[in-house]
Amino acid sequence: MRKKIENTLITLLGIFFLLLGFVGLLIPLVPQFIFLFIGIYLVSINSVFVKKRLDHFLDKYPRVRAFERNLDKVMKQIFKKVGIDIN
Repeated sequence: MRKKIENTLITLLGIFFLLLGFVGLLIPLVPQFIFLFIGIYLVSINSVFVKKRLDHFLDKYPRVRAFERNLDKVMKQIFKKVGIDIN
């Protein structure tokens, strides 16, 4: 039950970041890429479809893959402090 709640919270957090990214597309002062990428990353934790698309994109752009690896480390540390396992 707890794992299901954690997965739902992670997905909702991902959707929130995606919405922030889309707002950033409308308002040029807000950074778009970082919010969109964090949102996609968080949603991909629980969605096989999004994970496959993200992996395909990262295979195509290796510089972004390096950013994703750093983001993965940071997110795992943050979620570990909160007590959520995202493996």
